[in-house]
Amino acid sequence: MSTPSLAEVSINGFGSIVAAKLTSGDGYIAEYPNVAIYEGSSVDFSKETRLGIQISADINEKTSVTSQLIMRSANDYDVELSWLFLSYQIDNDKKVQLGRLRLPVYHFSEYMDVGYAYPWLRIPSDTYSLDVTNYNGVRYKQSFQISDYVLEATALFGREKDEDSELISYLFPKQIDREFKNLYGGVLNFDMDTFVVRSSYVKGNLEETRHLQGWLATVLGFEDTYISDLGTVDENGDPLVAADTEYDISFFDVSVQWHLDNFHFFAEYNKFKPFYKSYFGSISYSFDEFEPYLLWSKFDLEEAWESHDTTAIGVRYNFMPGMALKFDVSRFDDTGYNPFTREPNPVYKADDDGDGDVTIVSMAIDFVF
Repeated sequence: MSTPSLAEVSINGFGSIVAAKLTSGDGYIAEYPNVAIYEGSSVDFSKETRLGIQISADINEKTSVTSQLIMRSANDYDVELSWLFLSYQIDNDKKVQLGRLRLPVYHFSEYMDVGYAYPWLRIPSDTYSLDVTNYNGVRYKQSFQISDYVLEATALFGREKDEDSELISYLFPKQIDREFKNLYGGVLNFDMDTFVVRSSYVKGNLEETRHLQGWLATVLGFEDTYISDLGTVDENGDPLVAADTEYDISFFDVSVQWHLDNFHFFAEYNKFKPFYKSYFGSISYSFDEFEPYLLWSKFDLEEAWESHDTTAIGVRYNFMPGMALKFDVSRFDDTGYNPFTREPNPVYKADDDGDGDVTIVSMAIDFVF
């Protein structure tokens, strides 16, 4: 057995130091999958700051292994193994990968944690809100040369399990486990130099297990779907039961990226059936080391419970090689309402009856190495 030499191992990294302050409103969810929430009126560095390390090693001339570790301030800097997969290069245009991979539903899925890779201080949480970001399985990639352009096609299959889902358990009052089964789909990315069109489609089954008090499960109509009495109790000593709900899910996403001289346009739309749709658009202008931008995003639940949008204005300054300084002011408008009371139903669960609207000022240093 041979061990790869140091020349065959590459180590790369990325990170972001992010500070933000609410100037109005009670609280703001800046990043949904990891529930990065800003609260109060003080400057906070502990929600979106992160550091990632990616290690790749060649096993032989066709096979390599890649892993990615990431630490997030929102998760108390616990080390998370986000990627670990084998790659086999069939030929110059074909590759198969097996292991723990990023679920490529969004345009920026592969590098949504790499703040240096995009002009905005953060990708809008209104749009990038899917709680499942990785999966265990396989994917196949193939590139096609069409005139001077490149079409890349990806096919995938796998599953993911999330016990006590951090996001879903926050949005609802009790522990919720989610298992995404039989995920399959594909991605088409057509790169025409100054114009890029990308579309993805993923389909599968979602099994959601809610741990509820028996009386609440009955009220919600889960009495016929009990798994069993768990033999556990909540903080008040009331017994909990587990109730299953299954969904046939699909996720569709399309994005357009266009560069015209120094102007950069980007738009993305996605729909997660049977739950919600979301979209955002941006325009930026680069000159010297600066790139100011304007961004607008929106989220609409399929039912009337939640709807919100964000308008952001900011600037990126590439002040050193591999480093960017960003400033951003975002206005979050929560337009959700309770259809029974017609009262505001903000996604951030404030202690009082606020309307959910927020203004947040943010600063970040993004870097790669």
